[in-house]
Amino acid sequence: MFRTIQAVWLFLFICPLFLSASSVSLKDIRKTYITGFDYTLEWQDSTSDSLSTLVLKNGSRQLTLEGERLASHRFRHSAVAFPNGGYWRVLKQKESVARLWVIPGWLSILPPLIAILLALIFRQVLVALFAGVFSGALIIHGYNPVSGFFYAASEYIGHSAANPDNFA
Repeated sequence: MFRTIQAVWLFLFICPLFLSASSVSLKDIRKTYITGFDYTLEWQDSTSDSLSTLVLKNGSRQLTLEGERLASHRFRHSAVAFPNGGYWRVLKQKESVARLWVIPGWLSILPPLIAILLALIFRQVLVALFAGVFSGALIIHGYNPVSGFFYAASEYIGHSAANPDNFA
């Protein structure tokens, strides 16, 4: 029985390494991008040494990025600005390489406003702060309330509480 479980775990962890045949990999992918700001995207393309092109697609919108060569098989495109929010698929020759989450810029001011308004209305600062952190996690993690709650509790509040520099 133990060997069967071991074989299944080995299959689940080793198989994806061989099945991912993508020749392009993005470097330093952020959790969230904001519309209206310029970003620099770097990628490694094992199929091209002189010129590499990526396509960013969101519904009917499409951005084409010509890569500036940095080194052998490494490319960069500066000043990438996303015109609208949502999931943007990164494509290389019609093969999906990655998904980027882009939010409208005005949403970034919403979590602190929620926290301030709730603190003023209900006079409960801790509840208001959690609501602000939860709304920020909700926005960052694709408007999924379950994922937003668990990330707010574990990653943002949990890591802050466990940091020895924050002890009084």
